[in-house]
Amino acid sequence: MSPGSEKAYFELITGSVLFGLMGVFVDYLRAVPTGPMIFYKQFFGLISLFVFIMLTGKLSQIIPRRKKKCILLLGFINTCTIFSYFTCIKYTNFSVAILMLYTAPMYVTLLSPIVLKEKITRKGVVALVLSLTGLLFIVDMENVIAGLNLGLYGGSGYLIGIAAGILSGFSFGSEIVTIR
Repeated sequence: MSPGSEKAYFELITGSVLFGLMGVFVDYLRAVPTGPMIFYKQFFGLISLFVFIMLTGKLSQIIPRRKKKCILLLGFINTCTIFSYFTCIKYTNFSVAILMLYTAPMYVTLLSPIVLKEKITRKGVVALVLSLTGLLFIVDMENVIAGLNLGLYGGSGYLIGIAAGILSGFSFGSEIVTIR
């Protein structure tokens, strides 16, 4: 392993740990509304990135030169992903929310033949069925049925959380397809 790659691995691990802890912080901040939480997350991230770029002197790298609409679309999809993920955490719990977010490959399998004109393979279909089956094990179906019986707003909000979790996985999958 070269000396430069050790630094890259350290940065990757650090970023992964910090991103993973984001859900724990959101779980502890249930009293804070989702909108302001997302605003401050994005705002302080942008400020940190700007300061880093200013200190390194690479300001010219942040000016988009091409595919500006794609970058704008990615920003919108990323905000939808974060909003639905945070909403899922608030109405269900962190473990359900993170598992629902990481159903994104399931949606990529569904979207890639439509958007990217890729062929769907037998392995992809099997993985999709297994993912969907696993998703049914993750979700507490008793709470979902109770939410359906009481109406969308009559229950504990678990149904809203599950819907937000499905949206977070779908929008994260959409983000992956858009990047591709």
